[in-house]
Amino acid sequence: MGKFSVRRICIDGMLAAIYCVLSVASFTIAPNVQITFAGLAIIVAAMCFGTVDAVFIAFIGAFISQLRSSYGLTITTPLWMIPPMLRGVVVGVVADIYRHHKQYLEDHPIASSITILGAALTVTLANTLVMYLDAVIIGYTYTWVLVQFFIRIGVGLLEATIIAIVTIPLMKALRKSGLIERAKDQAEKVKEQQ
Repeated sequence: MGKFSVRRICIDGMLAAIYCVLSVASFTIAPNVQITFAGLAIIVAAMCFGTVDAVFIAFIGAFISQLRSSYGLTITTPLWMIPPMLRGVVVGVVADIYRHHKQYLEDHPIASSITILGAALTVTLANTLVMYLDAVIIGYTYTWVLVQFFIRIGVGLLEATIIAIVTIPLMKALRKSGLIERAKDQAEKVKEQQ
């Protein structure tokens, strides 16, 4: 899985598109607090291909989502792209560690769930920091940022729990279907071809 094949690049593009679609299909809980399952595309990419692909998908998906939002392209757009990329880093690094040991994160439900919840907390903290910086840079009041922080933690953990429940069977189905091959299976195919 070290080389970027055309198939892998196409899958990354589809996951970035799925990120954008899932970011649109969100539920507003409070002002500036939404439940969105866009992180699922990043987590699937991290578990399938690793950190680089997950960060790339988060970058593209967050950029397009930011452009299509009511805020559009602003001076703080790069800041708003950081939290989704952090999700890719957290899940990707853990998935890469398991992959290095010839295992897969989705085969370890407890580690997988803890990783996804940890990534959600990281994203919530980063989003809160970005909201504060956005308020300071653009010049609006930021006193409400701390109040929303606790709501965001609860919503982020709820969102991550649902994603964790969906991710494991989804990853197993993707691998079973052959869409995403296991490294062991790829190694056996290479040996057969030689």
